Amino acid sequence: MAENWELIEKAAARLGVSVRTVERRVRSGALKSRLDAKGRREVLVPACPTGTDILSDRLSDAQEAAQRQLSLAATAAGLAKQSADQARGDLQKARRNALAGWTVAGVLLAILAGAAYIIGARGGDLAVERQRADTLRADLAGARADVSAAEAQAARLVLELDAARADVDTARADKARAEAHLQAVQELHRQATADERPPWWQKLLAFR
Repeated sequence: MAENWELIEKAAARLGVSVRTVERRVRSGALKSRLDAKGRREVLVPACPTGTDILSDRLSDAQEAAQRQLSLAATAAGLAKQSADQARGDLQKARRNALAGWTVAGVLLAILAGAAYIIGARGGDLAVERQRADTLRADLAGARADVSAAEAQAARLVLELDAARADVDTARADKARAEAHLQAVQELHRQATADERPPWWQKLLAFR
């Protein structure tokens, strides 16, 4: 089969590689290219690509895929860490709110006890004092409700923080697998490149 000018997509299908690999080979000068009458990019496909070229192209595709996977894993790890930091900040805020609620409850209890003491000591208008005591009790109940809500929010944030930590661990594991895959692909590419070197006796004949 003679060399033919093909569009990039058809050339990739004919060579058994990705479009990205064909574009990379065009940029490196390994494949000739031109624009057709419609302004589309064409490449000159060789009649029969060698097995070394096919192996090198496919290893390059695998290396690019591994690098993309590594980039995605690193991005996921960063997002998971950001979520964990945000959950940790929300948890600290909820704990401060709960502490403030308990402080308010203690103050209200002290006021209620003082009011009861004043009622017993003065023996004044019991109706007014009882009304004040009821108001203080209502305020205390509201403070307790706020504290309970803050504690519930803190519990939810603890669960969210645990989930974010699990996401971070998963993202780190994905990143480690991607790095291992990339190293394996790079080792295959190195071995394929080493296999292309002629043996010593061919070098000797060429020198003579």
